[in-house]
Amino acid sequence: MGAYEILGSGPEGNGWGLAVRIPEDSALFTGHFPGHPILPGIAHLALVTRAISDWRGRKVALAGVRSIKLRRPVGPGETLLVRLSAPAADGSLGFVLERQGGEIEVLSRGTVLVSGGAGWR
Repeated sequence: MGAYEILGSGPEGNGWGLAVRIPEDSALFTGHFPGHPILPGIAHLALVTRAISDWRGRKVALAGVRSIKLRRPVGPGETLLVRLSAPAADGSLGFVLERQGGEIEVLSRGTVLVSGGAGWR
């Protein structure tokens, strides 16, 4: 199985959502940390980048990370939702990564800049 499984992607209000499941054997956990695997922060940003790419309809790259706050660890087998806000004039996007199933819990949040993002809509 791949690093993650896409469960759905589409508009959410003025923004976009991407639902994924992180398999128990995902390569994203390799070496982070043996015996107690957690999803590294760079993988949170990879999921955000995938959500933005889906929204734009083409592959994008992040030009920068204005802020990121990792609030809770993500383990193998989790179902997650990336929520993107509408882009600002400078091309920045806010994101929230949530744990799904049972009680919804915020796992990380932040603001990213998209390469060539100003006026991208």
